[in-house]
Amino acid sequence: MLTAVGTTKTVLKFQFFSVMINLVLSIIFVQFFGLKGVVLGTLVSNCALWIPYSRLILKTFNTPLKEWVQLILRPVIVAVLTQIFFFLFSHYIIELGDFLNILYCGVTTVIAILFGGIVLRRNILSPIRP
Repeated sequence: MLTAVGTTKTVLKFQFFSVMINLVLSIIFVQFFGLKGVVLGTLVSNCALWIPYSRLILKTFNTPLKEWVQLILRPVIVAVLTQIFFFLFSHYIIELGDFLNILYCGVTTVIAILFGGIVLRRNILSPIRP
């Protein structure tokens, strides 16, 4: 999306820094945490670039932060918090077998999407600026 509107160089710079951060952190973390360290390095590098990417998207598409929070972030937060709650409930309070655990996670994901969808549908009905 950003490449199509002429921000290719900026996107490439962001990706370069993301790859470098990921590589360095993965090498460091793998020594302490094993394979989980590689995952942690990837997570940290992606989170580090979330703010610059968000700022670029808002600037490129001339969208106020308040509107973005109301239409995009708020519905997602509801779904994510719901998923986190059910994840913690299923993994730390109830110890289910592997099949039941996978089934339970699938059901809670559907519930999270439905809760987020309810909020999202309400926001879509409000007028959106061109």
